[in-house]
Amino acid sequence: RFFPQNVNLGLASGVNVAIAEARGEYLLILNPDIIVLRDAIDRLLDFARAHPRAAVFAGQLINPNGSVQDSNFRFYTPFTILARRTPLGFLPFGRAHLEQVLFREYDRVAPRQVDWVLGACMLVRRSAVENVGPMDPRFFLYFEDMDWCRRFWNAGYEVWYVPHARFAHYYKRESAQEAGISALFQPITRIHIASGFKYFWKYRGEGMVPAKRAP
Repeated sequence: RFFPQNVNLGLASGVNVAIAEARGEYLLILNPDIIVLRDAIDRLLDFARAHPRAAVFAGQLINPNGSVQDSNFRFYTPFTILARRTPLGFLPFGRAHLEQVLFREYDRVAPRQVDWVLGACMLVRRSAVENVGPMDPRFFLYFEDMDWCRRFWNAGYEVWYVPHARFAHYYKRESAQEAGISALFQPITRIHIASGFKYFWKYRGEGMVPAKRAP
């Protein structure tokens, strides 16, 4: 079913419209640039049924050439944004920080718990959504997925990356097409930075630390 809107609601509010209309035990959220590969949804569902303490399950996203995309992360800190958008990311301490955020030590072969996953592809347990709430509509675009995963963790749920469920993602990372001062003149970059400010202000009392996770 389609739910046309008269204005651009943003990603979070758009997803929330669909959540309000959906009736299933699980909610599958997919961006329009996702292609579902063989058995991917069945594998996510099987994994979800075997892990009742978890709220979010994300498949492995691959590029058209078969390489694996970064789609599971540790929670950002304000320095993460600086490292991504300035030359600090090329310095040793900046690279080390980004490698940690990107789970570079993880081979992405076996499933594992992660802080947050890209909202382009996630299976979410309805009962967890009813407890925690839908996406935060204050995030027009970007950080809505990080925020949602953090809220699930803070409520006692788990977030899992499930690499044997594979999806192709024709991903154009518009917020990172330019870096430095020139990027500030791009509307998409300003939206990304504004969402970052909202996120860090929202969790300022937590000291920017990851939600508690099981080993």
